[in-house]
Amino acid sequence: MPARIAPTPVAATPMAFVSAICAGYRRYGKNPAEALKLAQIMPSSVQKEGARITARQMELLSGAAMHELDDEALGAFSRRLPWGSYGMLARASLTSPDLGVALKRWCRHHALLTGDIHLRLVTQGAGAAIVIEERADLHAQGDGVRAFGLVHVLRNIHGLACWYVDSRIPLQEARFPFPTPPHADALRVQVG
Repeated sequence: MPARIAPTPVAATPMAFVSAICAGYRRYGKNPAEALKLAQIMPSSVQKEGARITARQMELLSGAAMHELDDEALGAFSRRLPWGSYGMLARASLTSPDLGVALKRWCRHHALLTGDIHLRLVTQGAGAAIVIEERADLHAQGDGVRAFGLVHVLRNIHGLACWYVDSRIPLQEARFPFPTPPHADALRVQVG
């Protein structure tokens, strides 16, 4: 039997996300050098427009940053979301009788962590939407951090919803309150 060759990882995650994480480090007066090294990302490449990294590199970088900064929002909100915050939200909704109740609880409980955004579940017929209302000036950290923060929250709740029902839930649409970025193709992969 011939040996199987592992596919080469695709670099699809925009460097703009790395830049947003590095901004979180600056906000807290810390240096991202060790996290970048762990993820094998050259510091000189962070500002390269159009550059991409692999999903594994993003996983390593964001995981290290969340631990080092003790902030699962990576500096996107006015207060830290200490390590374990999103796990706590997941567990708090786990015993819900159905996915709708679980998502409503998750959104309500998220407001206990930060008042910068308000999340709510809106249902219509067989469809549902998560609506994010900005209640603070998320632009204060920069447009890239704002965009990354909103995408990060949506990815988190969508991934959790899929995990709750042990099935991929296809998104019909995703709209964001910022101009279409140069890496819009990656957003479709990130939130789709």
